[in-house]
Amino acid sequence: MKRKYIQCILIILWVLLAGVMWSGCGKKEEESVKKDILTVGREAGTCIRDIYREASVSGTLSGADTTERILKRLGEAGYSAVDADNQWNMTCPEPMEEFCQNVQKGMDGEAVLVIVMSEGQLCCCDFSSSENQVEISQCMVNWENNEPEAGFKEEFQAVSWLYTDKGYLFFERSLPEGYEKDMGYRAIRVKPLDIRCREACRAYVAPINYYLNNMFLCDWDEKNFKQLNFYDLFEPLYRMDYGCESPYGVHTENDQYEIPGEEFEKLFFKYFQMDGETLRKRTVYQAENHVYQYRPRGMHDTARITNIPYPEVVDCSQNSDGTLTLTVDAVWPKKMMDKAFSHKVVIRPMPDGSFQYVSNQVVSLEKSVDLNWYTERGAISILTEEEQNALEDAALSLASDNRDICAEVDAMNADNYEAALQFYRAYTEGGDGQVTLYQAYKNGIFGALTFTCRGGSIQSYFIGIHWNRDGAPEVYQTGNGNIVDLNLTKKGYFIYMKEFTAMHGSLREYIRLKPLPEQCRELTEKYISGLSYVNYDLLLNGWDREQVAALLNTTVFLDIYRMKTGEMPELRDGKIPAELFEAVMTEAFPVSVEELRRNCGYIEEADAYPLERKCSRQFEPFGEVVDYQENADGTLTLFVEAVWADYNTDCAYRNEITVEPHEDGSYRYLSNKVEKTGTDGETLAGEGNIVLGVNDYAGMANYEKMEAFLGKAESGESCGAEVYEIHKDGGYSKYCFDFDGRNMSVEISIVTWDSQGPISTGNYQYEIESWSYTEKGWFSYVLDVPEPPEVSEVIRDKVMMRVRPMDETCRKFTEHWLVPVGYQRNNMFSTEWDREHMEALDFNALYESFYYLFYGEPFESEDFPEGIPAKDFENVMLRYLPVSREELREYGAYNEETGRYGCANLGCGNYSVAAFWTSVPEVKDIRENGDGTWTVTVDAVCEREGTDCILSHELTVDFPEEGSIRFLGNHLVGDGAGRIPLYRYRVEKNRL
Repeated sequence: MKRKYIQCILIILWVLLAGVMWSGCGKKEEESVKKDILTVGREAGTCIRDIYREASVSGTLSGADTTERILKRLGEAGYSAVDADNQWNMTCPEPMEEFCQNVQKGMDGEAVLVIVMSEGQLCCCDFSSSENQVEISQCMVNWENNEPEAGFKEEFQAVSWLYTDKGYLFFERSLPEGYEKDMGYRAIRVKPLDIRCREACRAYVAPINYYLNNMFLCDWDEKNFKQLNFYDLFEPLYRMDYGCESPYGVHTENDQYEIPGEEFEKLFFKYFQMDGETLRKRTVYQAENHVYQYRPRGMHDTARITNIPYPEVVDCSQNSDGTLTLTVDAVWPKKMMDKAFSHKVVIRPMPDGSFQYVSNQVVSLEKSVDLNWYTERGAISILTEEEQNALEDAALSLASDNRDICAEVDAMNADNYEAALQFYRAYTEGGDGQVTLYQAYKNGIFGALTFTCRGGSIQSYFIGIHWNRDGAPEVYQTGNGNIVDLNLTKKGYFIYMKEFTAMHGSLREYIRLKPLPEQCRELTEKYISGLSYVNYDLLLNGWDREQVAALLNTTVFLDIYRMKTGEMPELRDGKIPAELFEAVMTEAFPVSVEELRRNCGYIEEADAYPLERKCSRQFEPFGEVVDYQENADGTLTLFVEAVWADYNTDCAYRNEITVEPHEDGSYRYLSNKVEKTGTDGETLAGEGNIVLGVNDYAGMANYEKMEAFLGKAESGESCGAEVYEIHKDGGYSKYCFDFDGRNMSVEISIVTWDSQGPISTGNYQYEIESWSYTEKGWFSYVLDVPEPPEVSEVIRDKVMMRVRPMDETCRKFTEHWLVPVGYQRNNMFSTEWDREHMEALDFNALYESFYYLFYGEPFESEDFPEGIPAKDFENVMLRYLPVSREELREYGAYNEETGRYGCANLGCGNYSVAAFWTSVPEVKDIRENGDGTWTVTVDAVCEREGTDCILSHELTVDFPEEGSIRFLGNHLVGDGAGRIPLYRYRVEKNRL
């Protein structure tokens, strides 16, 4: 008995031991000791090792069958597993579902999930929850010589978590500094879907999806394909039919192809019930060669490709005519939405096993979603390859015959005026036509620009020619674009607008075909070309001897001085000497010295005028003399018209300017009469429109209307508002805000001016994710916009608009004393300091700001490669800070041997990239302390963070003399110090 008893004990122990040792491809055992995620990863990899080896040899690692086999094997082993694209049901979903429900209830829990990636990689996640916090430990399983290697372990928190009724788990992971936020979103379907829906999605919907096409984003059927872009569908249809990428990709010199008609049509006729005429109307088809012009998407017309929704078929029903109706929900991980929008797709199964797309209908939802990730393609040339080659040969021939051809462009365009006029008539009458015009560029490039009207479309084809080292002309660049508007004015300006405007480019471009008469050209160059319509009001208001003084300022002086001398004036201590200023201005205008001193900011103690510079502006209107009259008293009356291409006009303003020429070549402007024929911000505001201020400190014109709109929105009332923003380039944008009672959106239109009035030339619609209106009068909102790498340039998602104007005293103090200092270039406003504790200040960086305050012009560190002489440095610093020379040399980066202070431009080596440093100061309050000092309360407004107070601080200042200021200390208010990122000193002391 004893022996049998011992045998039974041994058998039981062996069974238990075998159970413990069993791992990998049997049922995953319950464990009393929790395994590290790397161990889980290695074991999961071992479990599927044979499948991986077979697929690696056969080249099917990325195939759907391999993914399905891996999931099945993991499920058999007891793992909760799902594919990264959520195209198959999760295996063993119960532990994950229980965990998600525990998180919702605030209960502790644990779960392990294996995510099957492309090419057989695994992502193993260990979820644990405690006290409403979800922690995730994760590792990646890669393969080396067909063996699994678990590595890249990381641990992070879920900063947001959502488990939906449909069984979708969404979470956003915390990311280290510097990572894009969009990288942290993940969606995992836990609850299973009907197998038929899964198969229908993989067969019919997922291959097209929402990536770079609009097939499922718009309504269409077999009677109306108008909204579909067939070019966008060519590549996904090719992949579906051939199982590989199309050979017409982005890898040729110009990435443009002529696809044989039979090949192109075969795809569309297979998947759509349509005729050839329908397809040809929606593409560029060349009947003579039976080919279709095709160009793949590239950098010129990129669209969002990541962080967009993906389709999921949630219902599949058969119709009486044999077709299938698929109900598809768009799952959007970034929005944590398992039904961002819904659409119904009708499929027609064919007898041979193929199928056709019959229709798509987008189903509206209560919470609307802006489908703004899709953008239309750029233009496909309506010219044949032979026509393009012929145009290039013609341009090369012109350049070969005349090396100085750039100097003759104006004459060549004048010779083409009749041809351009015939072309314009064809354009306006809907006919066909073509004309080539010419341009010369400052870099020596000769450009031939051919405009073609054909079949109701109008395009431009540009050919740029340069000369190589041997002096032979070569084609430097070519490109085509759709033209959306064209105007040939009576004065001979050929003004056109492209479908897509280059970043920082003009809205419209122009070529002058009729040159000015020689005398008018000379009068323009002498009297008009140096004057501005936007930097001051001299040309925008009528005036004579009695009114002119009020319109003059130092910016006018700078233009007049440059016109007369071709140079910039010499300054004295950053100011314009009164003798020079008054001599120039009294000669140029009928004004006295006394009037100048009253109106132009004369500084008596300095006997000078302050320098006020305006930034140069692109694409502003320019004046030209179109006629003139010699008067009996020896004066000239110049009839001037302002050409403003962005407003599509060659006469935005008409001026009658009377000039008195003098025998010595000098002259005086006596009067101006002006007639406004275009549109500007003042006109828009005068008509009752809301107009955005010109800078961060100016409120909106008619801001009360904007406040009324925001007040209604805050109370949940449906409302709308339009806000105009005047641009420096002469155009303006219109923001149409709409609040439907729950959600706010904005449509941004670029508006220009033509003969019919204001017209919209581009529309961009965005959903507003969140918004607020602050007590200080800032309207702040966050747009839902694509981010790199989906787009090549960053689109700002946080926008702030000042609605209510600042207090005038606070605004003037801010602009005059604080803006030149700011936060980005030094740490004076972001550091706690006073008279006794100044060691933390970056004196070397502050010199740059104080230099501008003192001299009125930027400091150029390149002029001081060996450093700034101590005397120059200290004289400036002592003017603005209560510091001694000894303290400057102790605390600053000073080289005692050379007697110089270090200086350097702000750059990547001494600048910390953080949103805070882009903030702008805004004075909130100024109060007198009674001891001769003042306390100035300042808020840092940070648009990149969407806040009008990322930091509040109190400056102590005094005014030792009129026209000067001294900063005595800075106190950080509240918890502001915790929001300030690491500051990097401009020049390190140990580097001198």
